[in-house]
Amino acid sequence: MTIKRRALALGVSLLVLVLMPGFSLAAAKPVVDQQSLAKNRASALNGSYVQTFKVGKAGSLTGVDLWLFSHSGTINVTVNVEKVTGPVPGHPDGKSLARKVVAVGAADAWVHFALTPFNVTKGEFLAIVFTAGLSIRWSTSNRYASGNALIGWSPWSYLQRDSSADFTFRTYVGPAVAVKASPTVPSSGSIAPAPTPTPIETPTPTPVPLPTSTPTPEPTPTASPAPAASSGSGWLDDSPVPIEAVLVGVALLIGGTWFFFDRRRQQRKR
Repeated sequence: MTIKRRALALGVSLLVLVLMPGFSLAAAKPVVDQQSLAKNRASALNGSYVQTFKVGKAGSLTGVDLWLFSHSGTINVTVNVEKVTGPVPGHPDGKSLARKVVAVGAADAWVHFALTPFNVTKGEFLAIVFTAGLSIRWSTSNRYASGNALIGWSPWSYLQRDSSADFTFRTYVGPAVAVKASPTVPSSGSIAPAPTPTPIETPTPTPVPLPTSTPTPEPTPTASPAPAASSGSGWLDDSPVPIEAVLVGVALLIGGTWFFFDRRRQQRKR
């Protein structure tokens, strides 16, 4: 009983998971979109060749097939996918949307060129541009009515001058791929430049002049009048004290000293 319950729960869980939006048990695979399978003719070609076609469903172009074979060893074949421009029958515009190089050997069979997927819209015209140095299968009678096989380069012309000729080819379309958002472009057609930040002006300090010290002028020495010549007044040269006063002082000092000692001597006698 427990095993049955577990099995039932597992079945319900798987059913819910499958019914969830966006869930797929397997990733969607690319499918054949355009093709011309007739290959009643084969030609050894050298140069550049084109097969134009009209996209049948929206999604992403993932690859193309060409029926090729080589008579002289392995040869590298380059395929570019470009947009079609110009009047009927139109011609590639020279701008590659996807590119692939494959080495082709002697096998007379389909050769697949896996491309980096890019989104396409239903109804747009594209061109398979390839270089050949080997044999390629093609057909007539307008087996593919939405395109043409072209040769040359400038100008392009119908293969074998037959507007009903088509190379044997197939194209593959898968789910659309996510596209990265492109930068906003203004009406002038150029990307708006990022605004340049306005630099902040740093104020320049105004220099303050230092006070200039004015040197104090030194006083001009005034010449002193020369002393008058001594006239016998008793003054010594350059001496402020008269000689008479000095003599009087010495005499008083001697007299006073004698008087002091004389009084002392007389007192002792008594």
